[in-house]
This record gives sequence, C-alpha cells and structure tokens, in this order.
Amino acid sequence: MAEASARTRPPRGGAYLATFAWVTPLVRTGFKRQLQAEDLWELRDGEAVRELRETFWANVKARRSRIESWRQLMYEIVRLSASEVAASGVFMLFYTAAQLANPILLRELVSRIEDGAFEGLYFAIALLLSSIVSAFSSQLQFHYSFAAGRKSRAIFISLVFEHMLKLSSAEMSGVSSGEILNMMSADAQKFFEVAQFMHLFWAGPLQIVVAISFLVTVLGLPALAGILVLFLIGPINIFMARLKRKVRQTHMPIMDARVRLCVEVLAGIRVVKLFSWESPFMKKIRAAREHQLVYVFRELYLFALVITVLIITPTTASMSTFVTYGATGHILTAADTFSALAFFNVLRFPLMQISQALMMGAQTFVATERLFRFIFLSQRPNDDGEHGAVPGARSSQSVPSKSGPSATTSFVSGGSSGGAKGTGQGIGTQADMRTSKVEGVDPASALDLPNVSVDVKDDGDSATSTALIEMHDASFSWTSQSPTGLEASATVAAEQPQDQLEVIRDVSLQILPGQLTAIVGPVGGGKSSLVSAILGELALVSGSQRRKDNISIAYCSQAPWIFNATVEENITFGKPFEEQRFRDVLQACCLWSDLEQLHEREKTVIGERGVTLSGGQKARLSLARAAYADPDVIVLDDPLSALDSHVGKLVFERLLAPRTGLLRKSARVLVTHAAQNLGACDRVLVLFRGRIAYQGAYSELQALHDDAERETDDDDNASGSNGSAQAPHSAQLSSVMESILLTTQTGQAAARLETGESSVYGREDDDGYNEHARQASSMSPEASKTLFAQDYTSAKLMTEEERKQGTIDRHVAHRYIMAAGGYPWMFFVIFLLCMERLTYLASDWWLATWADAAYGPPDTRWDLPSGADTRFYSIVYAVCILLNAFFVLARCFAFMHGGGRAARSLFYDLTWCVLRCPMEFFETTPLGRITNRFSFDTEIVDDLLTQALNGTVASTLWMISAIGLMISVTPFAAILIVPVLIIFFTMHAYYRRTCVDLQRLDSTSRSPIQSHFRQTLDGLPAVRAFGQSVRFLRNNEALVDGNNMAIFAFVSSNRWLGVRLELMGGCVTFAVALSAWFARDAIAPGLVGLAVLWSFNLTTSLNFFVTMSTQAEAKLTSVERVINYANLSQEPALQTVGVAPPSSWPSRGELVFEKVVLRYRESLPPALCEVSFRIAAGEHVGVCGRTGAGKSSMATALFRLRELSSGSISIDGIDLAGLGLSDVRGRALTIIPQDPTLFSGTVRFNVDPFGDFTDAQVQEALASACLASQVRIDEEVGDSGANLSQGQRQLLCLARAILRKPRVLLCDEMTSSVDGVTDALIQQTVRSSFADSTVLTIAHRLHSIMDSSRVMVLEKGRLVEFDSPRNLLKNQEGYFHGLVQANGDEVAEELRAMVLPEGSEENLGNERHEEPADDDSGDKGGSQKP
Repeated sequence: MAEASARTRPPRGGAYLATFAWVTPLVRTGFKRQLQAEDLWELRDGEAVRELRETFWANVKARRSRIESWRQLMYEIVRLSASEVAASGVFMLFYTAAQLANPILLRELVSRIEDGAFEGLYFAIALLLSSIVSAFSSQLQFHYSFAAGRKSRAIFISLVFEHMLKLSSAEMSGVSSGEILNMMSADAQKFFEVAQFMHLFWAGPLQIVVAISFLVTVLGLPALAGILVLFLIGPINIFMARLKRKVRQTHMPIMDARVRLCVEVLAGIRVVKLFSWESPFMKKIRAAREHQLVYVFRELYLFALVITVLIITPTTASMSTFVTYGATGHILTAADTFSALAFFNVLRFPLMQISQALMMGAQTFVATERLFRFIFLSQRPNDDGEHGAVPGARSSQSVPSKSGPSATTSFVSGGSSGGAKGTGQGIGTQADMRTSKVEGVDPASALDLPNVSVDVKDDGDSATSTALIEMHDASFSWTSQSPTGLEASATVAAEQPQDQLEVIRDVSLQILPGQLTAIVGPVGGGKSSLVSAILGELALVSGSQRRKDNISIAYCSQAPWIFNATVEENITFGKPFEEQRFRDVLQACCLWSDLEQLHEREKTVIGERGVTLSGGQKARLSLARAAYADPDVIVLDDPLSALDSHVGKLVFERLLAPRTGLLRKSARVLVTHAAQNLGACDRVLVLFRGRIAYQGAYSELQALHDDAERETDDDDNASGSNGSAQAPHSAQLSSVMESILLTTQTGQAAARLETGESSVYGREDDDGYNEHARQASSMSPEASKTLFAQDYTSAKLMTEEERKQGTIDRHVAHRYIMAAGGYPWMFFVIFLLCMERLTYLASDWWLATWADAAYGPPDTRWDLPSGADTRFYSIVYAVCILLNAFFVLARCFAFMHGGGRAARSLFYDLTWCVLRCPMEFFETTPLGRITNRFSFDTEIVDDLLTQALNGTVASTLWMISAIGLMISVTPFAAILIVPVLIIFFTMHAYYRRTCVDLQRLDSTSRSPIQSHFRQTLDGLPAVRAFGQSVRFLRNNEALVDGNNMAIFAFVSSNRWLGVRLELMGGCVTFAVALSAWFARDAIAPGLVGLAVLWSFNLTTSLNFFVTMSTQAEAKLTSVERVINYANLSQEPALQTVGVAPPSSWPSRGELVFEKVVLRYRESLPPALCEVSFRIAAGEHVGVCGRTGAGKSSMATALFRLRELSSGSISIDGIDLAGLGLSDVRGRALTIIPQDPTLFSGTVRFNVDPFGDFTDAQVQEALASACLASQVRIDEEVGDSGANLSQGQRQLLCLARAILRKPRVLLCDEMTSSVDGVTDALIQQTVRSSFADSTVLTIAHRLHSIMDSSRVMVLEKGRLVEFDSPRNLLKNQEGYFHGLVQANGDEVAEELRAMVLPEGSEENLGNERHEEPADDDSGDKGGSQKP
C-alpha cells in the first residue's frame, strides 16, 4: 500500500502511538479503494506465533516440569503478554482516575454556578482536561489489552495444532474433528474477546469503592440504602456468571457435535447427493441444531437478564438513596444530587462491564479447561511435559500390559523423511534404541490360530542390529489408554475387555533394509491396523516395538491423501526440487502421460482432495510422493488396488520390484490383494484376525497351502521345502490362502517375478510410459527448462474467496431483520427502546425539578409543591424508575429473542442451500472455507452479533436523547455541538469502509487456517510418517500470523476513531459547561447539573456507539458471508415438477443413452462425446477404459451431478432430465462408490441412516455383504470410518445397496480393496441380490467384469466397443483385447479362459500380442475400433 506504508511496523510508543496518527494512511487507503492483505502492517518482534510458542515452552520448562492445572496453563498464556498487560494496566489507572474526577468537578461546577462565582470557568476547563486524559488513556488501554488478547489467541491456536500433530490415531480416537475445530475457532476467540475486560477485575472495584465513599461523604447515611442495593446486586451478578459458565460448559459439547455432523456431511457430500440424502441429513442437522439452540437461547436470555440488571442497578440504587434521603428529612440540592447521580452513572459501567467480564471470563475458563484436557491430560506418563517440537513419532513410553508389567515402545527420532535420507528431521525427543519384553504373556494364547514364522535369510544377531523397525510379541489397540477426549468420561477400555480392544495381537516382525515385505489377508484381518502400528499410530498394549535412529519413512494410505497444491508440490512434499529425481519418479509411477494432459503440467493446481484427478491418478500421485522422498522405509497400504491391473503391474515393477524398482534399496512394506506380485517379495506376512498366521518366503507359503489341501484332515505340523516353517492349522491356513490366491493363479508368473523377469519390461519399447520417459530424458537443456523451469501461472482450480467491497449492503440488514421476525419485530423493539429512554429522561428531569424545589416551588406550568414535600417527589421518581426497569427488561428480551430467531433461520438457509449446491461448488471450494461458515460465522451470529446490535441500537437512542436534552437546556452549546456532530458523522462514514474491509480481511484470512487444519487432519499419518510435522506447523503459524495482521489493523483502526471521538465528546462537555457558566443567571442549577451530566453520558454514548456499531458492522460480515452462501446457485429441484412418474417406476430398469454429451465447463472439451447405447432390463454390463476415458463421467451424467450439454438418458422410457433429483438418485439409481464414505455413528446408521428398514433387514444385508461376522449392528463407527479397514468400508457400502434393492445399480470398482475370496463372494452377491436389476460395473480389475453379459469400452469420452466379452476378445485389434493383454500373458490367459471354452481355437493364450501403446493415461495408442 503506497499510501499506508506497506509492510512497515507500527510504533511501540510515544505521542505518535498515543494519537494513532500512524493509522491515518491506512484509513485513507481504505476510503479510496478496497484494502488487500499487502496493505497491512507486519507483526512486531515477539508477536509472531513461532516466537510465542517457543517462549511459552521455554517458560514452562524453566518454571515447572509440566503444567498441572488449567489455571497454571492460563497463567503461562497470560505471561507471554506481561509487558502489554502492564502497560494497559497503567493506562487503565489513568482512565479510572479521570472517570472518578468528573463527578467531583461537576459538583464544584454546579456549586459555583449556584453562587454565581467566576471560578466556575476553571472547573469547566478542568472538565475538558479530564476528558482529554480519559480519551488517550482509554484508547491506549484498549490498544495494549487487545495486543495481549491477540497473542493469547495465537498461542492457543498454535498449541492446539501442535498437539494435534503429536496425537496418534489411537489417541485421536477420543477427540472428534469438530471438537478440535471448535477449539481453534470459538475457544481461541474467547481469549481475544476477554482481553478488553482483564483490568476491570481491579479497576471496577476501585471505582465502586471510591464512588461509594464519595456518596457517603456527600449524602451521609441515606447513601447506604443505594449501596445496599449495589451489594445485593453483586451476588446476583456472580450467580448469573456461574450460571452462564454452566450453560456454556453444557453448550460446547453440543456445538461440537453439531459442527462435527456438518463437517462430516460436507466431507461426504458426494455420497449424500448420490443417495439423495440431502433432506434426511437436513433433518438430522436440524435436530442437532435445535438441541444447540436451546442453549443458544439460554445464553441470550441470560445476557438479556444481565444487561437489564446492569442498566437498572444505578437507577434503582439512586432511587433508594434519594427516596431515603428525602424520607429522613433532608432536602436535595442540585450540586449534591447530580454529583451523586454522576457517581451512580460511574458505577453503571464498571458494574455492567464487570458482569460482562465475568461471563466472558467464564467462557474463557471453559476454553482453557478444554485446552488443558486436550493437551496435558493426554500426555504419556513419562512424557515429562517435553514440548516445543512436534514429534513425527513417539519417544519411549510404557503402558500396562495384559499381565501386569509394562510394555515399552521405542521410536527414535520419529522416522522423518522431510530432508535427506537418514537426516532425522522428524521432530521429537531422541532416544537410544532400546526395547524390553513383557513377561508372562503367551503369544499364542489369544487365538486358536497359532503363529507361524519362517526365518528369512539373515544371520540372527545381525538381523537384530540391522532391523529398521522391530516388534516382539506386540499387541496394539485403536483405543489409547491416555484420555484424550475433551469430556471427562470413562474410556472405552474401561467398558470392554482388553482382548476385545486389541486389533493386532502378539506380532513379532523385523523390517530390514532393502527387503520387500508383503502383507496379505482377508478383509478385516488387520492389515491396515498393522500398517498403523508400524507407523506408531496405534496404542501399544503389550510387547515391545522399536525404530532405528534417524531413519526416514514414507507412507501411502489406501485412500490417497492429496492436498490443495500443485502437482509438483504434492510430489516433492517439502523437499527440494531435483529434476532428474522428479523425472525418474514420474516414469516409475506412470505419470508422464497424465502430466502432459494437465494444462500447466507439474505447475497445475489439482485442488483439495485431488478433485481434478481420477482414483488411479490420485493413487499414483501419492506413490510418487513416497518415491520422491527416497526413504529408508516405505509403507504402502494397498495403493495399487486403485490402479488398472496392467498399470498396477507396471508401477510395481518400476517402483518396488527387487531388481528393477526405483526403491529397491529401501525397505518396502506392501499391503496387497494382488497375488501376482507376491513371488517378487522377500517375505510374505499373512494376517488373520489381527494376528500373523504366517511369515516367510512365498514359495514356503505355497508349499504349506499344497500340503494343507492334501492333508485337510490333519491339523499337525507341515513343513516347507527347507523344513524351517511351522505350519498353522491346515483348514484355517487353507481358508486364508484361498483368499490370497483366488484373485489370480500365479504359478509360473510368480516364479518369473521371483527370478526378476518382467513380462512388461521385455516389451518396454512399446510401452507408452517408457516412450514419454525416453523423450524426457533425451530433451535438450532448453526443452527441459520448458517442461520443468517455465514460469507457469498456476491453473487455479480452487476459487478465491469472494470478498465484498464497501460497507455492509442494506439487503444484509434487511435479511437479518426478516430472519429475526420482520419489521413488526423491529418496530416493537424500537418502541420499547423509546419508552425506555423517555422514562429514563423523565426520571432525571424529575430529579432536577426535585432539586430545584429546594429553593422554592419549581417554575413550571404545573403547580408543584416545594422540596419539603419529599413524599410526592419520591413517589413520582420511583414510578419513573420502575417503568424504566420494565421497558429495559422487555427491550432486552425482545431483542435477544429476535437474535435467536435470526440465528435459527440463517443457519437453516445456509445449510439447505449449501447441501443443494452442485458438485462443482464443492470441487472448487476448500472444505475449510465452507466449514468456517458453519463454525466461526455461525458462532458470531448466534451470540456476539446480537449483543453488538443490541448495544448499537441502544447507544444510538442514548446519543439522540442526550443531544436533544443538552440543546434544550443550554441552547448556546449548539454552536459547538452541531459542528462536532457533523465532524463525528463525517469521520465515522470516512472510517466505515476501512473498518468493514478490515473485518472482511479478518474473516477471509481465517478460512485458510481451517482449510489447512482440515487437510492436515485428513493426512495426519502421512504428515508424521514423512517427518513433515514441523513444516505443517510452520504453515499454520504463517496463516495465523496473517490473520493476526488483519486483526491488529482492525483493532488499531478502532482506536484511531475512538480517540478522536472521545476528544470531540470532551469538547461537547466543555461547550455545555461553558454555556451553563455564561448563562448561570438564567438557568436553574438543577438543569445545569442535568445538562452537564448528560454531556458526560454523550461522551460515553459516543464511545459506546462507535464501539458497538463498529463491532456490529464487523459481525454483520458473518451474516453477509452466510447470506452469500445461502444465495449460491442450486441444483435442479429434488421433487418432480409437473407429471410425476408412475409409483411403480422403474419397473424394469432399461437404460438408454442417446447421443449424450457432457462437459465440465464450457471451455473444456466434452468428457462424454455422442455416447449412445441401450442396456436391456436386468442386464449386467461391465465398463472399462483407461484413466480419463470417461468412466466416472458416465456416473456423473447418470446421476445428474452435472447436467448434459446435449442428448438424453432414460430409464424405462422416462427421460431423467425431466424428473426431480430425488426420483433419479433416490429412487431409480443406486451406486456403490469406489471411495467408501462413512459417518460417525453405529453400523446400522451407516447402512440405513434414517431407519427405513428393520434390524432384521439390516442384519441380512450385512450378512449378504460378508460383514455379519466382522461387525455388530450396534458397533460404533469412528470419524469417516477410521476404525474400519478400507475393505470393510466398501462392504458396508455394498450392504447399503443390497438394502435398497434398486432397479439400476452402478458399481464403481467396489472390490478394489478386498481379497480374492471376498471379491468372489461379492460378485456372487451382486449376481444373486441384484439378479433382477440392471447393473453397470466400472472396473479396474477385469476379473470383475468378465462374467458380464456385455462390456463397453470407453476411450477419450467415446464409446469405442460394446459387446460380449467373448466377442470382444475375438477381435485381436480391439481395445478390450489390448486391455486384457496388457495384464501379461499369464493373467490374460486366465481372463480369456473365463469366457472362452478350454481348448477353443479362439483361446489364443500362447500367442504373443502387442500391448496398447499407452495404458492408464487415456491415449488410444495402437488399438483400433472394431
């Protein structure tokens, strides 16, 4: 910002700071144009989050080994801002002195005017000087207080994020994402909000004591009546503060649950739309919201009660005092009356703010308690409070074992791969490699399946010394023994036997350098759990585990984790870019063709969760990240299952194979269902029910299986070829082996892989990927720069967050008013507020009249008695006060009720409109930006906005009434008052644009914090495994620093306006006092006191108006953001408009595509181009094609996730485009998606979310989906199904479809993450359960569609082949034939044997066939259309 000295740092002290003149350039810039982040000041030294966090832990370590209570935690947080707290305390002292001086100066002024003395002028000047001191000291006090609040909020967020990075998956089982999100948004904000009140806890009582002392001095013992009222109100305030805290404590977990539900639904929005669950989930969210609104209304009503008590306390106290004063025979004088009244007004604001501070303090205490439980109660017993760094893995820890002694796990340095191999950049406490065994545990006692171990060729001791990761008799659980939950409740471990919680039992294994270890087993056997245990994500229950010092680890999850960044950033993942390494990785992961298809190549931004990529591309990109890291250990949780079979084979051989793989020197742990790769593995681990059933060479496993088949009656030992294996029970091992070997009979293929031969590499000259690689490797330096070093402008898929310009639009206020109850509600509130002001004015005017009556009957149009008739004056005064109290109470409750109604209405509008947004919105908008509306903005609308609006409306009428009274009493003062008011409103209008712009910058800078948090939470295991915790913590700190810059600018601009307005208020007070002094002979003393007293009120009202109106307009940006999302474009109607289809539709399930053209954007080529076909009712059809061929686009078109550009799709003769979406998705079609999406809740809820079926029907569906023996119907499912394997999640999605019995079913590669036996059972289930349904199966593994009646082949969005598998295989030049042959001769032979009779002349398995020139890339290559 040229005008505002961009990126400069504000001054720390001096007159320049006190006047806030350094803010003027920023305000000027904001008035001229929209402010940008570059216009903001940099943070000063010591304010960056990283410095604060390091100082925090240094202080903790210096003072105590660990923090024992939330009070100690709060002390350490406040200690970070000691200098700011001290400075604000000093200025608070000056401000308090100035406030207490004003009533004394008023008394002296009125006394001098009564006497007609010249000295009254001196006291008028003294009032001006007091106002100047008050103006500067109050704004500087706020400046330093908010600086302390900013620091406290920043360290709070940093501590939450830091600790989240430390918690393993087991420890996270007690904390939901909604709870953490609320801590980072709502709880952290409480520290900032309470900062402005922190000195009231001593300044408020000081003002009260001085005011009471003065009252007793002036009025004598009658003042004790008013003081007694104040003391009676005190316990009421304390009671309400405690009640507020209790309500808040109950409210927060309910809000956590509502936020968690919203986040889950938004994260799984694709499934919600595919199943037409918008309305049912809206009902569920509505129920959660209504539960929360009970406590929202309670908090609002409590606030209304508190405000009522605060407003009526001074008036009630003054009524008690003056009535008692008159009843005891005293006669009121103007000087004593209005100085006493001024002191009662002085009492009003500390009493009001102390109560508000108590409520804010209660909320802050609750937030601190939640943070303390989250961070410190989840530490391990021997953690010793060591912090300040984020461990990528754990240091040694001890936990109770099943038999009593401790079990030890030793993770040394954390397995980082953030830097070069072996550099140990994971963060955490380093420890020597050590391990201890648990005595008294029988390794085989937990299961009926004994452990079988075949030693790999190592020499005993040498193996132990070289093992990178080692376990011995280790058992693990998903439930941590450390209480991480935010609620103090019994853990699951206390409710269930330990052996039921253990998911991995008595495992002994070693991971050696350069060794390829495969982990296989049935669905639910514990493969993913063992991977998590290797990574340190599970809680060690017994046994021992250790990790070698300074090893680097890379990890690929079953569901690829892709973050919102460029392709290059996703692959390099924080490591320096090395061109040759990047090329090698692209070749090994078959990404060259995909890269060429992207608009900006490796600089293309691929969007949050990889929304622009197919499932195969995401899996290969995740593999590329792991390969680029060049780790010591790479752990792969079945990423190859998402690839087409021939691409998976290519990737395996180029990346993992012992002789040809890029990572052949690394220790590789591969979970797989692809038996064709097992022969190339050095070791195979067979997991069954969480226990290793076998580990050893694959040849030994085959021999054991053969022996088991020959001796099915014999449960004795069977030895392998070298006699080193001890066989498990024959029947059980046979069952496990069937699940491994059923997918493909590998015999000769396995032998060839074991010898290092490659059926694909033997023809690599014809491989499209190798061709791309050769072209890249032969590039000239200039061409290489074109590919890798060109200055691309990233193709941003994710939209920038929209930020309005100028002040808040009128339609925002109109929408809020209509949501609150409409204009009748608004006029009713204004009426009550006017009556409140009139009764208040009447009480003060009557008091002035009463005081003037001390000098004789008042000179009014009414015949009033003299001041000696105190009973008459007392009764009228009391009636005015009581009427005022009634209208205050009515106004506050009416306003709070309207605010609650607005919160309800706006949230429902927001939720429904977001749920009805098209998928394109979710694919181009970061999830954190959306959830920010459902967390931070909703919290603002629920609570703070209503309070700010209430204060704004009240202060506006206070200001108007004060101006009217002063001008009516001292007309000459209008000469100065009117220009001051003109300047005030001009300055306020000049400032508003900057204020609203800065608040918008604050809001938009919060969204990236939540987006980053959500992405980090989704990929926590990968972040830790790669040793990237520090980098992600730094990113979070940078985002928080950016937000703090916006907050600092916003608060500073408030101070800029505040100091000027208070100075103008001081001028008004001086003008009134001066006018009263000049007209001292014409104005009654009581009216003089009344006018000067209200000039004090005007100064306070101006300041209060600016504060409240600024806050209200700032908070209205949250309403603006909510309304913005509530006005987003919507999908077509859910219900059919016009003639609805017959109730029996669809009765047959005939599916017809007629010249279908689908585009994702008008500027892009069609994803489906003139696709036409007809599928008969009940026909089972397979769909195949390379990545990018249009398979997923067919599902998109069928379910109307995007509307067609042209053409039509019909079912049973009815065009789907003319139907409501619920008739298309919820009635005609059902899908089993490739990416299974689950929600937290029971298994039953995930299968039948809305109770449409009986328990018996649900149980039957689970049995049909092969899950009856693996899960219980009432078993809890964690966030996103975290406690289930990927295969189990897919089977639950199958059970959903079985329960619905659709006429048309789309299976989007539903068996990619299951073993062979389960795959066969699923295929049989589909054939039997959906025998009468039309089934489309999108396949990566061709085995799953070879029994289809017909197969359609897509290529670049066109239907190139559609016939029976038998006929397609006859065409040796066809696309389908090429896809089959690309799997290798052995697998191709098996695939042909599934459809061609044995011995047929058409079975051409022994011939050599050329593969397509490309595979997963989407290019047609050499195949020809038949």
